[in-house]
Amino acid sequence: MDTYATFKARYGAPRIARELKELGMPCSVNYVADILNKQGLKARNGKAFNYGSHALTMHNVSDNLLWRKFGASRPNQKWTTDITYIWVGDQWLYLATVMDLFSRAIVGWSLNDSISEARSGIFAYIEVFYNRLRRHSANGYVSPAEFERIAAVAA
Repeated sequence: MDTYATFKARYGAPRIARELKELGMPCSVNYVADILNKQGLKARNGKAFNYGSHALTMHNVSDNLLWRKFGASRPNQKWTTDITYIWVGDQWLYLATVMDLFSRAIVGWSLNDSISEARSGIFAYIEVFYNRLRRHSANGYVSPAEFERIAAVAA
């Protein structure tokens, strides 16, 4: 599965099927899922962090202004933030991101540590893979960069 390897095991059956269709190889999601299953391959998607019931991080949280209305009709209309924890070596690193909900592009990010290998890897993931290559289901399975390009041409 060259496409599976190309995207470093980050893509599951829906995105691999979409990628293959773009390359002129029509196939169904179920067909791709069956091949992945037979080869014992699974997408390496990050697991959500589970807060304990008394987590201090849930205090002093800003009001929910979006109320789950995550659509945006133009760039820079709605931004959202998130923080994730990444275990590297023998410590947790904290990654904060800002996403433009129009195209789902990561428009800003910060890592709390100066560990250059971790920073380099996260830069490559966000700036090279996520924003420019990763097919996002909310964008009709095109990357955030391509979604913004299409929107700019249409405007």
